[in-house]
Amino acid sequence: RVKGPWKPLLGIPHVDELIKGYAPGDVTLVLSGAKEGKSSFATRAIQYAIETGGGLFISSGEMQEIDVLARPLAVLSGHKSSELDDGSVISDKRFLESLDLLKDKKIFISNRGLSIPYMQEEVTTYKALHGVDLFMYDQLNLFNEVIEDKGWSAYQQVIASARRIANQQRVAIILFHQINRDGLVKPTFRPTVHAARGGQSSLMQSTKVLLLHRPEHHGLANFEDGPFKGLRSAGLMEVIIGLGNKLSFGSALVKFVGEQQAIVMPDEFINMGGKSIPLREAYYHGAAPSAVEDDYPTFGSEKSSVQDELPF
Repeated sequence: RVKGPWKPLLGIPHVDELIKGYAPGDVTLVLSGAKEGKSSFATRAIQYAIETGGGLFISSGEMQEIDVLARPLAVLSGHKSSELDDGSVISDKRFLESLDLLKDKKIFISNRGLSIPYMQEEVTTYKALHGVDLFMYDQLNLFNEVIEDKGWSAYQQVIASARRIANQQRVAIILFHQINRDGLVKPTFRPTVHAARGGQSSLMQSTKVLLLHRPEHHGLANFEDGPFKGLRSAGLMEVIIGLGNKLSFGSALVKFVGEQQAIVMPDEFINMGGKSIPLREAYYHGAAPSAVEDDYPTFGSEKSSVQDELPF
């Protein structure tokens, strides 16, 4: 309770309930295979910060500043990312209105590089000058310390340093990281923390680890494993709690919009086999689902209480 309650990270209620958003001192790792959803997760966090006026700093070792901003602007204006890239919407009313949303917002983007000293400087500076309490770094394997060391100890060093900085400055830090390619085993391609680059031991310094799974990316028509096994995978991505401090382990679904490389609230239900399957619910492992006669998941009434649970 000393740290205070968590804040929504994505503005998608059932996902924020599952992952308990973010709180001071949090260091969250977001893991997935290559090109499977990490950038879309970051895009949603940026979009929500713009909509709510929250402070956010993001440093990317891969994308230019304008590229980082193009995706949330595409979502906010209802356009494709390619339309922003080619300039065809420059005079469109919806695009101009989305630009207006950026006015006076505390969204800071950098691509000067990733390193522990940079992270220390950026968190200290932007927290003191602008009150930013959420920092995102994409990706862990692009930190100078990891590139130079090329060993698991460097991953552990970066995460441990992030934990120290987050606790000192009372901020939350999110690090994006990759799953080893050989860790995504057929036929499910469903990731686990054991397949993270640098090994699972390097992740133990973090507060929680989230996994992203998009079967459609691997050419799968259905989810082949997990609580949503048998569910049609078109346009859906699973957010999984992989490791967590005082968290209930579980999964939740979001809708993946390929044209914008973004995630949004899924449809309320999907009709399969004559059944209406709810998509806007978090599934907690151990909270028994209702019995069904087939592989389609349905969910019982047992859910955690956002009001009663605080991350400690």
